[in-house]
Amino acid sequence: MWQLDCYLIIPHPAESRVLLLPDTAGWSLPQVHVNVEGAQDEMHLLRPAIRERFGADVTGLRRVYTQVDDQAQRADVIQFLENHSAVTNISAGKWFSREQLAELALVRPEQRGFMAEALAERAGAPPPEQRAPWARPGWFAQAAAWTERQLAQRGYQLAAPVEQYRSSSISCVLRA
Repeated sequence: MWQLDCYLIIPHPAESRVLLLPDTAGWSLPQVHVNVEGAQDEMHLLRPAIRERFGADVTGLRRVYTQVDDQAQRADVIQFLENHSAVTNISAGKWFSREQLAELALVRPEQRGFMAEALAERAGAPPPEQRAPWARPGWFAQAAAWTERQLAQRGYQLAAPVEQYRSSSISCVLRA
């Protein structure tokens, strides 16, 4: 069993801002811990953990950082998410713009660049051309709508909403 400490870049659903939480040493990305077996993808575990802890409905766009400790069977990851809802459980958390982020005291200053990149894209900067379609904002909504239409045309009705089950740099699996 591997322990993943997942730092989350959760963008505001309507503005170019990212959610940060206060800590004694500064501000920090929201974090959840999940346990996975072997090379199992964490997305199907991560989404419910985020919903429970922060009240947000998200999909994973891409993992932007991974640091692995094979001996301890743990990894630190930074996951860039697409936020589809209001975040309801953030008590002391705040939303910060790219400009505010530049001057902010961070618990992990090395994460600043990842947040700045996410905010730049959120503000309209084009993503790299080689980025996979499922790693771009808006892709999930289009894929889910297409899936629902295809199933309806064949006489099927969904028992639950389409959900993201796995995601990596080479593929994304949705469950319907």
